[in-house]
Amino acid sequence: MEQLSPLISLRGLSKSYREGNTERTIFSDLVFSLPQPYAAAIIGRSGSGKSTLLNLISGIDLPDQGDIEVLGFSVSAATEKERTLFRRRNIGFLFQFFNLIPVLTVWDNILLPLSLNSKNDKTSLARAEHLLHRVGLFERRFAYPDHLSGGEQQRVALVRSLVHDPELLLADEPTGNLDEKNATIVLEALSSLLREERKSLIMVTHSREALGIADGVFTMENQSLVKSS
Repeated sequence: MEQLSPLISLRGLSKSYREGNTERTIFSDLVFSLPQPYAAAIIGRSGSGKSTLLNLISGIDLPDQGDIEVLGFSVSAATEKERTLFRRRNIGFLFQFFNLIPVLTVWDNILLPLSLNSKNDKTSLARAEHLLHRVGLFERRFAYPDHLSGGEQQRVALVRSLVHDPELLLADEPTGNLDEKNATIVLEALSSLLREERKSLIMVTHSREALGIADGVFTMENQSLVKSS
């Protein structure tokens, strides 16, 4: 059996920001790794660096020091163009506030990642249809986002995050803007699709229910990551 690269490998990672006249350290010499496929939940107090971690893993931001590898790709050593192409092809994003484009239909929102990756072939379009069926929204594909409930919008956003077949999904408070019922529906869809397709997930969350779909829970504290369960 082929040996998979680690999902992520962080070595000697340091990151800080200037806040006025002071420097705020987010990470200091962080060493952390995860296998793949793996579903990790990241918890911690507000401002502890959870969203910063997602930005570093995706290559949107760079560390002050240290190495970041994602799926065998050296994010920290890559050029901005290389990071953009890697992110576009290999990572999906799921946000708290859905981030759907209001002037586009559900279907056109979902096709955006395919267009960015030049994957408008029959197989990719069939995948988009299949995923919409899986989340129960194929019949709403020509609706606009403002005609959908919050839970429906997040299920569309979930399909958009997976339609280009990425290996890793990064989710930032994916149920933070939903009521309990819709949060449960979204989490069930997310968990089911991840397991079916053997995708990996790194999810920042405050939701106790969301922790239930993770293989491991990690707490951000003291400029590091500590496994909670």
